[in-house]
Amino acid sequence: MNILLTDGAGYIGSHTCVALIQAGFTPVIVDDFSNSDPAVLLRLKKSPGKLLFVSRVMLQTQL
Repeated sequence: MNILLTDGAGYIGSHTCVALIQAGFTPVIVDDFSNSDPAVLLRLKKSPGKLLFVSRVMLQTQL
C-alpha cells in the first residue's frame, strides 16, 4: 500500500518514512527540500523496502 508523505525528507517525515518501510508500506515522498537536506533522501533509499520520491513545490497548482 502506498502512503503519501508531504515534507517526507524533513526530520519527522524521514523518521515516519523509515517506520512505514519497516511496517511494509511504500512511502511516496513529496518534498522540495526547502526545509530539509537532500542527503536524507540518499539515506532513505538505502532502507530495505520500496520508496517513491517526487520533487515538487506543494504550492504549485498542478502536480
